[in-house]
Amino acid sequence: MGDERYCLVLMDVHEREDEAASFVRRFLKHPTFDTQAKRMSNVARLSRKGVWHRKIHVANEIYLQWMR
Repeated sequence: MGDERYCLVLMDVHEREDEAASFVRRFLKHPTFDTQAKRMSNVARLSRKGVWHRKIHVANEIYLQWMR
């Protein structure tokens, strides 16, 4: 699953689709994902609560809260 040249992001915004741009900005500004090199080879799910993500070839999923 996945490729080290990409970052796959799923946005869980089904309740308020107008929040999509806000989720993208928050994701790109989060210290864990704030450079292209940090984002590559990640699969992430964004929601109001935070970010669930994992690197490809790694079984553990990690939860991060949004930065304030």
